[in-house]
Amino acid sequence: MTIEIPSGRKGIIMGCPIPYEFFRTTGVGENEYQIHAGSYHEAMRSAGIELGNLIPYTSILPEISREIPLEVGIRRIEHGAEVKVIQAAAHVDREKGEDRATAAILYCRLIPKNSKDHRRAKGLVCEYNGNGTKEEALENLEHCLEGLYTGPNRDGFAFSEKYDMKRTEPLIATIRPEKRFGTALAALAFVSYFIPVLEQNVFPTDAEASAMVQSALGRGL
Repeated sequence: MTIEIPSGRKGIIMGCPIPYEFFRTTGVGENEYQIHAGSYHEAMRSAGIELGNLIPYTSILPEISREIPLEVGIRRIEHGAEVKVIQAAAHVDREKGEDRATAAILYCRLIPKNSKDHRRAKGLVCEYNGNGTKEEALENLEHCLEGLYTGPNRDGFAFSEKYDMKRTEPLIATIRPEKRFGTALAALAFVSYFIPVLEQNVFPTDAEASAMVQSALGRGL
C-alpha cells in the first residue's frame, strides 16, 4: 500500500525503527545517598553504559537483531546519545530492611520448526527485578519465558506451534551492598537500527533515500 506524502510537503516517511546491533552487559553499584544519581548510576558505570540516556524497550528481539562484542558496543555510545535497552534493574534500600538486589535477563531465539537456520530468528526476552537469589531469579525467568512461548495471542496463535525455542545464556547481576542503597543491572543495549523508508519525494530512487537515512542516523543526526 502506497503512503501519500502530505500535500505541499517534500520529505521522507520513515517506518518504525527496527533495533539491529546490541551487546549484553551487567553491572552493580552502591551509594550512601540515593538510587537514581547514586547506586543506579554506579551500576550503569559498571556496565559501561553510563554515557547514554537509556530508553527502555519491553521484551521483543527482531529477526534481524544481532549481538556484537561488549567492548565494541560500549565504544559506539557517544556522550549523551539515546541508548535503547531491554533491561532489568533491581534496587535495595537497607534502611527498609532489604539486603539484596538481583537483576537478570533470559532470552531465546525462535527457530522455525521446518528450518535449523539460526541466522534470522525472532527473539523473546524476560526480565527479573527483585530481591531473590540467582537461583530464584532463574527459576522465575524460566516460567515466564515458557509462558511467552506457549501463550496464545489475540488470534489464538502461540509461538510454540511453529517455532522451537533456543535459550541463550542468562545475564545475572546481584549485590548485597554495604552502603544504604544498592542496584543490580542487566541489559541488552542497542547501538544501531534499521529504518525502513515507506515513501519519499526528495531522492530519485527509494534506495538513495534509504541510504541517506541509514547514514544520517548512523552518525547520530
